Amino acid sequence: MTALQNALKSLQKAALLHFLNANPDCFGELLNLALSDNKDFAFRAAWGVGLTMEENDARLRESVGEIIRILPLREDGHKRVLLFVLNKIEIQEEFESPLFDFCIGIWEDTKRAPGLRSYAFQLIIKISKKYPELQNEIQFLTENRYLDTLSAGIRHSVRLKIKRK
Repeated sequence: MTALQNALKSLQKAALLHFLNANPDCFGELLNLALSDNKDFAFRAAWGVGLTMEENDARLRESVGEIIRILPLREDGHKRVLLFVLNKIEIQEEFESPLFDFCIGIWEDTKRAPGLRSYAFQLIIKISKKYPELQNEIQFLTENRYLDTLSAGIRHSVRLKIKRK
């Protein structure tokens, strides 16, 4: 087991964040684990990527396509963290359509966890800002049947995002 794997497995958030910040050379391994299907490390590694990355982090640019490709294959919690990561980076045009479609599917599935749906909606808004023709679709996605299953806090957050778009 590598030092990073040991840290991911045993450290609490503050200690893990300290480890990751003190060992920036581990980021490549962290990202590889985040994209892997290794159930012992993938979720925590993706979470670590989200904690330590910068806005539009150049280290992730080449991995955007792979992140989008693996999204349907991951558990919902892992999907949520990967969507959080994608929210913090610029999505290249070639990946916007598949990501938008994926996020629409998550948003429309009202049985999914509200946190996952919220991150999907954030990406829907982010992508739709570039394409005015999508605005009608956004209106449709904000009907009560999509909002009623959300907690009051997430529903409020979604409504704020709609107003700001």
